[in-house]
Amino acid sequence: MGEGAGAAGVDVIIRGARRSDALALYEIMSKPKVIWGTTVMPCTSELTAEKALGEENRHWFIATRARDGHVLGYLYLDWGHGRWRRIASLVMAIHDDAAGQGVGRMLLDKAIHVGFQYLDLQRIELEVYVDNPAAIHLYEKVGFVHEGTKRRNAIRDGVHVDGHMMAILKPLDG
Repeated sequence: MGEGAGAAGVDVIIRGARRSDALALYEIMSKPKVIWGTTVMPCTSELTAEKALGEENRHWFIATRARDGHVLGYLYLDWGHGRWRRIASLVMAIHDDAAGQGVGRMLLDKAIHVGFQYLDLQRIELEVYVDNPAAIHLYEKVGFVHEGTKRRNAIRDGVHVDGHMMAILKPLDG
C-alpha cells in the first residue's frame, strides 16, 4: 500500500482492488471526462466493472482518499503469456472530481515500481488519444516515450480519433 499527498494536498492511499470496488469503478467509468479520454463505452454496466476486476493477468491499483476511502481513480496492468509475459498494457482513469490533483501521478509511480520490481516486467505500454495533452504530459513526466501513432484508433462521438502509442522500459540496471 502507498500513501502520500496529491498536488492539491489531498491525502491519498494506493491499494489493491477489492470485490467491493466494482460500484466505485463503475461510477468512475461513467464520468464524462473518463468516457472522453478512454475507451470506456458510454452506459457501461456495473457488471462490466465487476467482470474487469476478475480478469486473469491483471493487477489493479486503486487510489482512495485517506479520510473516507472514496475511490479517486484506478490503474491496471494487463500482461500476456509466453514471449509477451514481460510486457504489460496500462489503463488508467481518474474520477472527474479528482483530475489534476496528482492522483494519476501517484498511481503511475506505484504501478511502474510494482511492475518493474515485483512483476519483473520489462516494458509497460499504453495508448493515449492525441487530443489529450494533459495525459500525454503526465506520461512523459514519468518516463513514457512516444513510439508511434495509430490513425483512426477509436471512435468518439461519431468522430475517429488517433492514438499515440507510448512505452516505458525497465532500466537495464534495475
